[in-house]
Amino acid sequence: MVNQAIRNLIREQKFHQIESMMQAGVKFGMVTFDDALVEIFKKGIIDKDQLLSYARDAGSIARRSF
Repeated sequence: MVNQAIRNLIREQKFHQIESMMQAGVKFGMVTFDDALVEIFKKGIIDKDQLLSYARDAGSIARRSF
């Protein structure tokens, strides 16, 4: 889902801010890649090794409790 704020970040080439904007936009249905990976891990579709190997920030995911 892309909203005007994300469009502006892309237009202004502020790509490093997109993930934090997505985390703030959870109430609007935005989901980061790592959050989506965690959800499919919880459903048993992937294992923890796959979760950590595909994650953008494996360290952050490793600190989460499941």
